[in-house]
Formats: sequence, C-alpha cells, structure tokens
Amino acid sequence: HDGCAIAVRTENGKVYYGLINTKSEDILPPIFQWLKLSDNGLYKFKMTEMYGFVDSNGNITIPNRYHRIGIFEDNLAVVTIKKEAKDYGKYSCLYGFIDNCGKEILPPVYENKGKKSEGKVVLMKNNIWGIFDIKTKDTRMVLHANYIGICKEGLFRFNVGGTFDKSNSKMTGGTWGYINTK
Repeated sequence: HDGCAIAVRTENGKVYYGLINTKSEDILPPIFQWLKLSDNGLYKFKMTEMYGFVDSNGNITIPNRYHRIGIFEDNLAVVTIKKEAKDYGKYSCLYGFIDNCGKEILPPVYENKGKKSEGKVVLMKNNIWGIFDIKTKDTRMVLHANYIGICKEGLFRFNVGGTFDKSNSKMTGGTWGYINTK
C-alpha cells in the first residue's frame, strides 16, 4: 500500500514487524510487536503493549499511548487506557475519542462509554452521565441522571435515583423516563 509493505522478522523466537519499500529496504526497521494496515490508510502498531499509528513514510502520526484504539468512523476512534483497580489482577478502563491526526477530541477520562447510536454516544465520568454528539463534537452532561441509555428515535432512556453497578452495567431502583438529544 502506498509504496510500502509490512515486513516480518523473527529473532530469538519473537516476531517483530516493520515497513519496507518496493526495493525491500527498511522504511521502519522491524521494531513493532504488531503492525496492520488500517482502513484510514495508516498502519496501526503495537509497541510496549500500547497502540498508535504510523504512516507509509515511517512517521509516527499517533504515538503509542493507548491500550486500545478502535476503528475510525466519522473521523473519530474510541481510545482506551487501562487504570489500576483496587482488586489484585483487575483493571478498569477509561474511554475517550481521537481524530485521524491523533488529536484528543475527548480525553480518555470517561469510566463508561455506551454504543454509538444516531450519531450520539453516552458517557459517564465520576457518576455524572453525559451525551457526546459525534458530528458537533459537543458533550452535554446531565447532572441529575443516574444512568442514560443509548439513543433511539431521538430519545434517551434515563434513570433518576437508581444505582448503577459498573461491574455488570446494571441499573437497579429509581425512576425511569426519556430525554431528547438536547
């Protein structure tokens, strides 16, 4: 793709990935733990257990500082950072969004992220729920909601007074209703 290809080398039983040009010369030596051409024309790589992106010239466009980077849709990708949990061997995740250039549109500080629906994503930070509009890149926090569900036909199901269990994403108690996208 774009005059380069992924090259794979093994050393001491470990596999490393890099980029070569059409003359089989290194653009980037095989230093990555994983490398794959992404649908945005960049190469997604893994190095030191973190993901980033590199272009076909070998320039790192998005540094490897995320534990996961999702697929780019509408010029945005979900990024995930693991955060230590109090229980041994467990971790929790923080979510955010980056654009194709690696700019953090929403920094990964949100403890819960819902599925994208009708161009909106529900987020939660410090038990405060909000709605992120992918098109306008605007986030509106809904202060009195204890839970907000995905958008269906322009409405979000929400709960006031209930308890949200982060470990299983279940809501108990409270009163249910609907709010619109505004």
